[in-house]
Order: sequence, then C-alpha cells, then structure tokens
Amino acid sequence: MKTTLLKLKYYLIGSIVILALSCSAEDGMDGMDGAPGPQGEQGPPGQNGADGEDGQDGANGTDGQDGEDGQDGQDGADGNANVNSYIFDISNVSGTLYGQNIPELTQSVIDNDVVLGYVKRNNNWYPLPAIGFFLPFSIAADISPGFYIMNFVDPADGSSFSIPAGALDLLKVVVIESTSNTTGKNSYPDFSKMTYFEVMDYLGLDH
Repeated sequence: MKTTLLKLKYYLIGSIVILALSCSAEDGMDGMDGAPGPQGEQGPPGQNGADGEDGQDGANGTDGQDGEDGQDGQDGADGNANVNSYIFDISNVSGTLYGQNIPELTQSVIDNDVVLGYVKRNNNWYPLPAIGFFLPFSIAADISPGFYIMNFVDPADGSSFSIPAGALDLLKVVVIESTSNTTGKNSYPDFSKMTYFEVMDYLGLDH
C-alpha cells in the first residue's frame, strides 16, 4: 500500500512540473535601445608600411617642333688673309753675312708679292735695309728663292762688318700676297716711309 502511494506521489509531482512548463508565458517585446555611450580614446597610430617598388619609367614623349631661326648677325670686319708674317730668333747670329731659310719665299712671291723685312735690337724694330744711323752697323737685304739674306756693313767705309752674337734679337719677314684686287706691288702705299708700328697697324698684324 505504501508503495502504491509513493508512486502516486511521484506521478503527481511530475504532472505538475510538466503542466508548469507547458503554461509558461511567452517572451515580451524587446525594449528600446539605450543612448550611445561616450566615444572611447583614440588608439596610437600604427607603424608606416614599407615603401612600394618604383614603377617603370614611361615612354619618352615626341620631340617638339624646332623654333624659328634667329636673325643673322652682322658681318665682321674683313681680315688680312693675304698677309703672312714669319718671325725668327737671330740672337745667336754672328759674322758678316746671314741667310735665313724661308721656303715660302718662292720665285713667284719675289716677282709678284711685297716682301718686307724688320730686325729687332733690344726693344726697337728697324726696317730693312737698315742704315747705321740707328745701329752701330748697316744691314743690306737681299731675297733669293727660299732665303732672306742680310749683309752687315760698316757705315763708315762700306766694308763688311762682323757682328757679335747678341747684336740682333729677331728677324720678322712679312709677305703681302697679290690678289685679284691688288695688281702687283704698286697697289700698296710706300711702306719705306712708314714706321714698323704703322705698317703693322695698316696690315692688322701684332706688334
């Protein structure tokens, strides 16, 4: 009898539990969202990323059009292309005669062109032939193909005069070529009446 009552008790308890679970109320509606909270502090910046590789160079662009040519400049002064000068060191020359080899002195030059000679002693230039009034001796000049020849003469009696080495410094020979505009030697002024510096200025040559 006790056993039957105990079973019945457990049965009733189980039924009550099942009934309670089956009769539980449904969930209610969700409530409204609350107001947003304050923004949090900003975090520290992250590390810079590594640089990327450089890209390939682009193709060269096409050349632009050429600009217009500028105006021509003024013509320069005419030069003296027909004048040639030759300078020689004759400081070691001694004796009564000296011939300077100048291959440019051809027979054609001797016949058609103007050939001028000058010697330098100390700081002074003297035209050839030179008279002993300016030098302790006179100098007679002669020209043959390939050579400019100087004879040293005693101005007192016209005899040969032997000069020592160092008596003269330089020999300068100027050749003025004849052109289609200069018909021979008579087309130029009388250079014998001009000083060395006047002749150089006239010909446009360095002193």
